[in-house]
Amino acid sequence: DLADNNKLSTGYGFISIIPAMDDPIRRGEDGTNENVHNFLINILARAGVIGLLLYLSFFFFLFKEITKTSNNFQVFNLVTPIFITSLFDASMENSHFPILLYITIGLYIQNLTKN
Repeated sequence: DLADNNKLSTGYGFISIIPAMDDPIRRGEDGTNENVHNFLINILARAGVIGLLLYLSFFFFLFKEITKTSNNFQVFNLVTPIFITSLFDASMENSHFPILLYITIGLYIQNLTKN
């Protein structure tokens, strides 16, 4: 759909509903569902390949720095279940779940710097 509409690089944006979700059958019982329930696909649809690469590179460099600082991969025990859950649920599409993720990662980094 993105490629057909020449939106693959930049996406549909954040103002309007994703066209694939603009079908009454996909909108749920009350008609308010606008998420595809996969945070990577949602980022791709909203921000395109450019936005998805920026998002993934943020986490890549963040985890690269954490593993370099701590010399272990314990942070992946923390974030892997969160990312797997977000592949099947609309958890990253609200403000509550991501803020907890970022605060937890921040506390993890703060704990690393103290030790």
